[in-house]
Amino acid sequence: MAESSSSRVKIHVGVSRTGTTVLQRHVFPELRNHLVFAKKPFTSSISSLPVGWDSRLQFVDHCLQKPLQLRSSSERHHLAGKILFPVAIAASRQDSADQSVFRQYLSCVVRQMIEESQRDGRRLLISSERLAQTNFSIWAKKRNFSKSVVTTFPVYELCRAFLDASGQKPQVIVVLREPISYLRSNYIRMCEMRKKHGNSCLSADRFVARQARCEKAHPGTSALTAAMHQSFVSALEAVAEVKAVGFREQIASSDLCSLFGLEGEPGFSFAQFPRENRFTEMADDEATIERLITETLAKKGFLDRLHAEQRYE
Repeated sequence: MAESSSSRVKIHVGVSRTGTTVLQRHVFPELRNHLVFAKKPFTSSISSLPVGWDSRLQFVDHCLQKPLQLRSSSERHHLAGKILFPVAIAASRQDSADQSVFRQYLSCVVRQMIEESQRDGRRLLISSERLAQTNFSIWAKKRNFSKSVVTTFPVYELCRAFLDASGQKPQVIVVLREPISYLRSNYIRMCEMRKKHGNSCLSADRFVARQARCEKAHPGTSALTAAMHQSFVSALEAVAEVKAVGFREQIASSDLCSLFGLEGEPGFSFAQFPRENRFTEMADDEATIERLITETLAKKGFLDRLHAEQRYE
């Protein structure tokens, strides 16, 4: 049985490649005692702007001129993709010209979500793996690294916004997996995404080398961050209560809601749902990919640290 939390706000951040799509598609829509603001499965956390708008800043400003509509699940999905997640991401771009404005917008959105939770009587559950990613951790593109604006994981800004608005830390639910398999799965996903968008592929050793460079220059902003379990959990604990579970513990669970501390919800077994987002094109190369990842981590001075900090499988 998972320990209970007094927090009325739960923020599920994945991380990526830990069965998040299964939860967002099959489990979270069935919750009865939580107002769910989740990324739609198989879509970006940042929805495209409606026709007629070419500025997220102007669109959000327009939306916040009147109370947000949050009562139906479709309205909450709309808010999550078009306002909540994009604003949290924009508020995480340090030293950008609009950061302070987006922080004010995030505070406004969060206050209205809390008010709706108090009116409705249900707790809040927010879910997106993009909250524990940056553009560089996803794509490993040089131009993202060379930008002067450093982007942190949006979960930190979101947690601070809820703390400021309610006086209580939210609870972050994070699923962590064995570091090498985690990086291998993220690398394969990056290759599939690059291919889909017409970009050239990146070798596994170059992917890890770029992420290591990013982690050294801007700690806590790379794909290596969530592979260093203890440091990542400690960073989250500075702004939130943390419920961390292992990936293997999750997939073996017969009661996911209890595992995550989602009180008063039905029991779901992870095994009862189909596997989602499985990339099979590079399956035959997985052993080679893991070898290249391991060798590059050792060369860049991260392998021993990943092993030392591992807490979950």
